[in-house]
Amino acid sequence: KKTIIMPVGVDTGIFVTNPIPSRKKYSICMVGRISPVKHIDIGLQVVKELVDSGVQVSLSVIGPVPEIDTQYFENLKKYTDQNSLNSFISFLPAVQYSELSSVYNEYQICLNLTDTGSFDKTIVEAAACGVIPFTTNKSMEELLPEDCVVKGNVESIKNGIKKLLDDHVRLRLEKDLESFAKSQSLEALLSKLLVELGKI
Repeated sequence: KKTIIMPVGVDTGIFVTNPIPSRKKYSICMVGRISPVKHIDIGLQVVKELVDSGVQVSLSVIGPVPEIDTQYFENLKKYTDQNSLNSFISFLPAVQYSELSSVYNEYQICLNLTDTGSFDKTIVEAAACGVIPFTTNKSMEELLPEDCVVKGNVESIKNGIKKLLDDHVRLRLEKDLESFAKSQSLEALLSKLLVELGKI
């Protein structure tokens, strides 16, 4: 009962939307370490389903591969090869923190399939850069617009992405996502900390 939920504290001075749009059409990114907990394999299955149904889409998986997860990474690449998805899926190395904002600004959707219970800061970083965060993390339901949170099965994720690839839907979500990013900013965290410290 003493727990006080705090904002994540993302620096919205670093993570910003580029004034000159440079986003690739129908593009999705997954950012973070390449590990089973991130369920990247499900993301690949979703892309396959979308491609098979004739939807224009591309996915970039961006992040380091921990040594313990090397086999998982190899399995992801094998799946991509076996299903002729190399034209639609790319694996890119981790980038410096200072370059992340520019990377986010290249994409329209940031897919996050991390299990419910953790608050992945990439969700906030993406939103601050004008990217639509799309997650299966149910703990985000009260924070993100309804269209940004979905069940963790392939069919639900696929249908949600198809909806978010529509320009009109993304424009409708922009204002809500701006407010969300501000609520989780470094400034919001510092303000709340000062309030709580003042109570001691």
